Amino acid sequence: MNKQQAFDKIWKHFVVKGGKRSVQSAAAAKAAAAADPAFDLDTPACLYRGPNRARCAVGVLLPDDVVAKLKKKYPKDWNYKQIQTLLGIPAVKRLFRDMGDDGDRFLADAQLLHDDKPVAPVAPARFQAHMRAGLKSLAKSYGLDVPKAAPKAK
Repeated sequence: MNKQQAFDKIWKHFVVKGGKRSVQSAAAAKAAAAADPAFDLDTPACLYRGPNRARCAVGVLLPDDVVAKLKKKYPKDWNYKQIQTLLGIPAVKRLFRDMGDDGDRFLADAQLLHDDKPVAPVAPARFQAHMRAGLKSLAKSYGLDVPKAAPKAK
Protein backbone atom coordinates (compact mmCIF):
# COMPACT_ATOMS: atom_id res chain seq x y z
CA MET A 1 0.00 0.00 0.00
CA ASN A 2 1.14 3.55 -0.61
CA LYS A 3 1.06 6.42 1.91
CA GLN A 4 -2.28 7.78 0.68
CA GLN A 5 -3.95 4.38 1.01
CA ALA A 6 -2.46 3.95 4.49
CA PHE A 7 -3.54 7.46 5.50
CA ASP A 8 -7.10 6.83 4.28
CA LYS A 9 -7.33 3.66 6.40
CA ILE A 10 -6.00 5.41 9.49
CA TRP A 11 -8.37 8.36 8.95
CA LYS A 12 -11.35 6.06 8.52
CA HIS A 13 -10.53 4.09 11.66
CA PHE A 14 -9.99 7.05 13.99
CA VAL A 15 -11.98 9.93 12.52
CA VAL A 16 -14.90 8.30 10.69
CA LYS A 17 -15.42 5.27 12.93
CA GLY A 18 -14.17 6.86 16.15
CA GLY A 19 -11.61 4.11 16.81
CA LYS A 20 -10.36 3.89 20.37
CA ARG A 21 -6.78 4.41 21.46
CA SER A 22 -4.90 1.14 21.76
CA VAL A 23 -2.66 1.27 24.81
CA GLN A 24 -1.69 -1.00 27.63
CA SER A 25 -4.12 -1.02 30.58
CA ALA A 26 -3.06 0.79 33.75
CA ALA A 27 -2.78 -2.55 35.56
CA ALA A 28 -0.54 -4.01 32.85
CA ALA A 29 1.61 -0.85 32.87
CA LYS A 30 2.06 -1.08 36.64
CA ALA A 31 3.00 -4.75 36.35
CA ALA A 32 5.55 -3.90 33.63
CA ALA A 33 7.01 -1.14 35.82
CA ALA A 34 7.29 -3.54 38.76
CA ALA A 35 9.11 -6.08 36.57
CA ASP A 36 11.37 -3.55 34.84
CA PRO A 37 12.62 -0.47 36.74
CA ALA A 38 13.42 1.21 33.39
CA PHE A 39 9.73 1.13 32.37
CA ASP A 40 8.35 4.67 32.27
CA LEU A 41 4.76 4.93 33.48
CA ASP A 42 4.51 8.40 31.89
CA THR A 43 5.12 7.01 28.41
CA PRO A 44 2.14 5.29 26.81
CA ALA A 45 2.70 1.69 25.78
CA CYS A 46 1.03 1.55 22.40
CA LEU A 47 -0.40 -1.77 21.32
CA TYR A 48 -0.72 -2.53 17.62
CA ARG A 49 -3.76 -4.59 18.57
CA GLY A 50 -5.54 -3.96 21.85
CA PRO A 51 -8.68 -5.23 23.52
CA ASN A 52 -12.11 -4.66 21.98
CA ARG A 53 -10.75 -4.23 18.43
CA ALA A 54 -8.67 -1.20 19.45
CA ARG A 55 -5.75 -0.49 17.11
CA CYS A 56 -2.89 1.94 16.98
CA ALA A 57 -2.31 3.91 13.78
CA VAL A 58 0.00 1.23 12.36
CA GLY A 59 -2.08 -1.63 13.78
CA VAL A 60 -4.96 -0.45 11.60
CA LEU A 61 -2.81 -1.28 8.58
CA LEU A 62 -1.70 -4.77 9.60
CA PRO A 63 -3.88 -7.57 8.20
CA ASP A 64 -4.52 -10.66 10.33
CA ASP A 65 -2.13 -12.87 8.33
CA VAL A 66 0.74 -10.45 8.93
CA VAL A 67 -0.13 -10.21 12.63
CA ALA A 68 -0.02 -14.02 12.81
CA LYS A 69 3.53 -13.94 11.40
CA LEU A 70 4.56 -11.27 13.91
CA LYS A 71 3.14 -13.31 16.79
CA LYS A 72 5.11 -16.31 15.60
CA LYS A 73 8.40 -14.39 15.30
CA TYR A 74 7.97 -12.40 18.55
CA PRO A 75 5.57 -14.49 20.67
CA LYS A 76 5.99 -12.51 23.90
CA ASP A 77 6.35 -8.93 22.76
CA TRP A 78 5.27 -8.45 19.11
CA ASN A 79 2.66 -5.90 20.22
CA TYR A 80 5.35 -3.59 21.65
CA LYS A 81 7.96 -3.63 18.88
CA GLN A 82 8.94 -0.37 17.21
CA ILE A 83 7.85 -0.01 13.59
CA GLN A 84 11.50 -0.06 12.46
CA THR A 85 11.81 -3.59 13.91
CA LEU A 86 8.60 -4.72 12.23
CA LEU A 87 9.82 -3.39 8.88
CA GLY A 88 12.61 -5.97 9.07
CA ILE A 89 10.01 -8.74 8.70
CA PRO A 90 9.53 -9.62 4.99
CA ALA A 91 5.71 -9.73 5.21
CA VAL A 92 5.60 -6.25 6.78
CA LYS A 93 8.20 -4.90 4.35
CA ARG A 94 6.11 -6.19 1.40
CA LEU A 95 2.94 -4.63 2.82
CA PHE A 96 4.51 -1.16 2.89
CA ARG A 97 6.87 -1.40 -0.12
CA ASP A 98 4.91 1.15 -2.18
CA MET A 99 5.31 3.94 0.38
CA GLY A 100 8.52 5.30 -1.09
CA ASP A 101 11.76 6.28 0.58
CA ASP A 102 10.10 8.09 3.48
CA GLY A 103 7.54 5.35 4.19
CA ASP A 104 9.21 4.25 7.41
CA ARG A 105 9.22 7.85 8.64
CA PHE A 106 5.53 8.22 7.70
CA LEU A 107 4.65 5.07 9.68
CA ALA A 108 6.70 6.23 12.68
CA ASP A 109 5.01 9.65 12.56
CA ALA A 110 1.55 8.06 12.41
CA GLN A 111 2.48 5.78 15.30
CA LEU A 112 3.80 8.72 17.35
CA LEU A 113 0.62 10.70 16.69
CA HIS A 114 -1.39 7.83 18.21
CA ASP A 115 1.02 7.47 21.14
CA ASP A 116 1.42 11.19 21.84
CA LYS A 117 -0.95 11.39 24.80
CA PRO A 118 -0.42 10.68 28.50
CA VAL A 119 -1.09 7.18 29.83
CA ALA A 120 -3.99 8.49 31.91
CA PRO A 121 -7.33 7.83 30.22
CA VAL A 122 -8.25 10.48 27.68
CA ALA A 123 -11.92 11.14 26.92
CA PRO A 124 -12.80 9.52 23.56
CA ALA A 125 -13.97 12.84 22.07
CA ARG A 126 -10.67 14.52 23.02
CA PHE A 127 -8.69 11.65 21.56
CA GLN A 128 -10.71 11.75 18.34
CA ALA A 129 -10.17 15.53 18.08
CA HIS A 130 -6.44 14.99 18.71
CA MET A 131 -6.29 12.38 15.94
CA ARG A 132 -8.29 14.50 13.48
CA ALA A 133 -6.03 17.53 13.95
CA GLY A 134 -2.86 15.44 13.99
CA LEU A 135 -3.82 13.50 10.89
CA LYS A 136 -4.56 16.73 9.01
CA SER A 137 -1.09 17.94 9.93
CA LEU A 138 0.41 14.58 8.90
CA ALA A 139 -1.36 14.78 5.53
CA LYS A 140 0.02 18.27 4.94
CA SER A 141 3.56 17.14 5.84
CA TYR A 142 3.46 14.30 3.32
CA GLY A 143 1.41 15.97 0.57
CA LEU A 144 -1.58 13.66 1.12
CA ASP A 145 -5.27 14.36 0.64
CA VAL A 146 -7.59 14.38 3.65
CA PRO A 147 -10.70 12.35 2.79
CA LYS A 148 -13.85 14.37 2.25
CA ALA A 149 -16.66 13.92 4.76
CA ALA A 150 -19.25 11.39 3.65
CA PRO A 151 -22.62 12.95 2.77
CA LYS A 152 -25.13 12.71 5.59
CA ALA A 153 -27.98 10.27 5.13
CA LYS A 154 -31.36 11.87 4.57
